[in-house]
Amino acid sequence: MVHLARANAAYFSAFALMPPPEAPSATDKETVRKFVTASFDYVRSVLEKLSEKDMQRNDLGKGSRYGAHTAVDMCLRAYMHTAHHRGQVVVYLRVKGITPPAWKFEPTA
Repeated sequence: MVHLARANAAYFSAFALMPPPEAPSATDKETVRKFVTASFDYVRSVLEKLSEKDMQRNDLGKGSRYGAHTAVDMCLRAYMHTAHHRGQVVVYLRVKGITPPAWKFEPTA
């Protein structure tokens, strides 16, 4: 879960619109839960600040080991990364006998 939250912050910090949440050093359940929540709040805040000009960028991640990406690509990568790990968490919860929460993706526009 810390990996997921760090990735959320990394993908959207590429826009350089606001600083990402700081990753905690502790890994207890409550600390991790707060960090994951903060990472999704951060993503929401960045998305709300994105302008049309930001979405036309094609230099995000330039200089990283992955090379430059478009803004759309960065958003899609973040979405797919979250979906991948959400799937892992669902399997983990089911193996532990826990019913995972229902997932809702309602359009807001």
